[in-house]
Amino acid sequence: MRTGNSWIPLLLALLAETGKKSLSFWWPYLSLVPSETAVGPPHLWSPEERSQLLQGTGVGERVQRDLANMERDYHSIVLPFIQRHPLLYQGSEHSLQMYRDLVCLVMSYSFTDSAEDDDVSRQTMMVPFVDLLNHHSQHHAELRFHSSYLQLVAIRDIPQGSEVMNTYGPLSNASLLHAYGFTEEGNPHDVVSDIITIPECVFCQILPIQQNGYRLSAHLCRL
Repeated sequence: MRTGNSWIPLLLALLAETGKKSLSFWWPYLSLVPSETAVGPPHLWSPEERSQLLQGTGVGERVQRDLANMERDYHSIVLPFIQRHPLLYQGSEHSLQMYRDLVCLVMSYSFTDSAEDDDVSRQTMMVPFVDLLNHHSQHHAELRFHSSYLQLVAIRDIPQGSEVMNTYGPLSNASLLHAYGFTEEGNPHDVVSDIITIPECVFCQILPIQQNGYRLSAHLCRL
């Protein structure tokens, strides 16, 4: 099956396995699928919560685009595939809401390999146990991808009894909130995004500056 969304084959497999419930080998893991009442990415929040809590962040608009894309992919790719393979999905719930829940699961818990070869497609995968590690910018460990296995490597000393922290990447708080439903206090990768219309000037240049821990862009006129 060819699709521009690399998550869809994984999502189709998850839909089939969740339908088996306790008969699935993966059920103890899949029973963690977030619901609309769970604390998670804002895609699972109510429209009222998104409108109130995300106002002015720019995240709300991204979530709305995501939800529209989920509905489009569900009706154009996922549902037709399920209808062509009824035995794989016999007795399973494959509603649009279940699909959205699984998209949020993949968004929050999956890993994508860091293949640098342009000829090798990057794989999105679920990795039980490893996805239990929380994120922090000052993390203790990081994932390293190999051809047949993943390696979780400590990159600094880990004090006895402390939580082992992973990294989800150098993400701003807006990106963390969008994909995972949380923010990090004192996040060194945080940015402020805004759109300012500036008249075009051939004598001007845009320079990056840093102020109070935030990266900004300065518009300097050399006239």
